[in-house]
Amino acid sequence: MSIKKRYLLVVALLAHSAIHADVYSRSYLTIRPRFELNFPERLVMFRGRCDDRKDGKGGAFQAAAFFGRTVSPTEIAKYFLPNGKDYITVGEDASQSAVSRTRDINAFHLGVLTDDVLSPTTYQAAETAGYTNLTFESKVAFCPRQTVMGIGLAYQQRLPKRFWWDIAAPIQSIKNLLGVKEYIYNKGGGVGGNVDVPNGYFANALCALGDCNANLKYGRIVSREMKKTRLSHIELRVGREISEGDINPFGGFVGLYIPCGNKPLAYYMFEPVVGNNGHWAFMLGGYGKVELLRDDRDRTFTTYYHALTRYFAPNHQRRSFDLKGKPWSRYLKVWKNDNDGQNLAIADLNSHLDYLINYTTLCVQVQPLYSYDFNIAFDYRDRGFHAEAGYNFYARKAEEIRFDRPMNGEVGLLALHEYLSGNDAVPRTYQGCTIENEILKPNVARYVDEVINPNGVNAYTTFIPITVDDLNPNSGASPACISQTIYAALGYEWRDLKFPTFINGGASYEFTNDNTSVRRWTIWFKFGVSI
Repeated sequence: MSIKKRYLLVVALLAHSAIHADVYSRSYLTIRPRFELNFPERLVMFRGRCDDRKDGKGGAFQAAAFFGRTVSPTEIAKYFLPNGKDYITVGEDASQSAVSRTRDINAFHLGVLTDDVLSPTTYQAAETAGYTNLTFESKVAFCPRQTVMGIGLAYQQRLPKRFWWDIAAPIQSIKNLLGVKEYIYNKGGGVGGNVDVPNGYFANALCALGDCNANLKYGRIVSREMKKTRLSHIELRVGREISEGDINPFGGFVGLYIPCGNKPLAYYMFEPVVGNNGHWAFMLGGYGKVELLRDDRDRTFTTYYHALTRYFAPNHQRRSFDLKGKPWSRYLKVWKNDNDGQNLAIADLNSHLDYLINYTTLCVQVQPLYSYDFNIAFDYRDRGFHAEAGYNFYARKAEEIRFDRPMNGEVGLLALHEYLSGNDAVPRTYQGCTIENEILKPNVARYVDEVINPNGVNAYTTFIPITVDDLNPNSGASPACISQTIYAALGYEWRDLKFPTFINGGASYEFTNDNTSVRRWTIWFKFGVSI
């Protein structure tokens, strides 16, 4: 490829990356692990080092220490939340936000209830009064951040006939922090503030969504930092330089990406995952070098380019899903259809309620298909001094989700008001229920149906259980993303030593035009030696 065509390719990639497509209400975010091939902390000053020592063994080694952190927490928060904002407004049915239609989440679904309106002796009186004591309202703000630190190791070895092989592996420590805080505007209990939280419910949203809620098995939201440390992956390559000489060499390679990190478990929102979710990958790529300038003092100005495609094998992972067209519906309270259509006593009501996420968190097949990235760098060398600046373009296809197993258990959406005010106690369902709409007020009567009674009573009605066909696969999948990285580095090399050595330090900034990937900065310091 000519130099002109390479630069035209960069321009085309930059133009394509201008597409803006924010997403929201996703339960899982894939973040590209550091020290993968074509990241600057891996590439800079480690190109062709196995040839530096004359009459040596044809090998080279480098070790890089790196540290990085995400920025723009609002964009990450919008990715996870249902409303395109970095906060959610939580309110009961008589709260100001419910009245003004500005709330994002009905507090009852999360498990917040500040008046015991569901007890056998109070629910009818509470209904007559209009549930005026259900006034709880709060704002839950999110400020997510990921911190990464690690050590990357790499070794390359020259083989006969211009062949070579290399291996690289980083140990990484991932720290994820949701940075969640709750600001309570009204503690509930109506005008008098007489809060009466019934057994099994909570007085605020963070308690309901956190570790103190044993009934919420997945998708918990906690304010504490979560950490995971382990070997991320191993990249093994075999390649060959097609051209001879060291002025403008180019070549290609094939490789294998071996996952060593952990898979997502879905117990927590924004859980730390080291690596690429356990996917094996086949790698195919090419590289080249063009010396643009050289003067009589042996100062050089050189461009390097690297292109890489990875094809990922599918695997099984645990992910949480929303219903189609219902953002954050995984946190809905639902009926457990374990009563075989029999009447429920009001006293046993809560034992037949559960969170939808406990049933829509499934082991599914995840297929990332492929990713592509292209790196171009400009290096200035004056004797042992090196200065390099570069640009990386990365694109990843959206994950494809395959539901190859049914849901564990049968559940239905709540029509709680119709159940409480009905003449019988058959649990009634409302297929139009969302995370925001009223639960206890009579706005759902037109959509009511009943659980089929096996004894034949009310058998004319039909209960449509929630199945995997009702789930939105995209809500649990990482979307297609495009990110760009710019970087700069300084280093020095000692080629006249018995074992030629170099040191290098630099910084990079990764950015994107939407929230399908993260914005983050990284700094690194590394050294290398040829043997």
